[in-house]
Amino acid sequence: MEYWEKIVVLRMSDTAPKQLAIKNSRDAARLLLKSWPTREGMSYRRAVLNCSAAIHGRVPQDLAQWSFIVAAMEAAMSYEIIDRLDMEIADVCQRLLAEDMMLQEPMAPIGEVAGSKRPFWWPKRQASVPSAQ
Repeated sequence: MEYWEKIVVLRMSDTAPKQLAIKNSRDAARLLLKSWPTREGMSYRRAVLNCSAAIHGRVPQDLAQWSFIVAAMEAAMSYEIIDRLDMEIADVCQRLLAEDMMLQEPMAPIGEVAGSKRPFWWPKRQASVPSAQ
């Protein structure tokens, strides 16, 4: 199933902190049919039909997604739209930062003999010397 470009995050009720991330038309259709708070309204019906049609390739995924968002508005549900690319960039940045932290030269333990040789994989750094003025 093709993922939407933007993820729709729904808060299922104002009192419960439960949130659902809807990533494609199949997830949206499943939620609409099994757990939707109200089954009345033109937007609900249109969302069900468009999600079903998108699953079978008869309408674009974007149409199903926007129909789903309109149905959420009609049902007075809280939602947030998150760009998938932004999330992927954030994930990569977090992994790179974690790798950088692991590659940082560890501090020498107290009592280490001066002049001992570092492993070849530690980055070479120049000590910064404050200028005397």
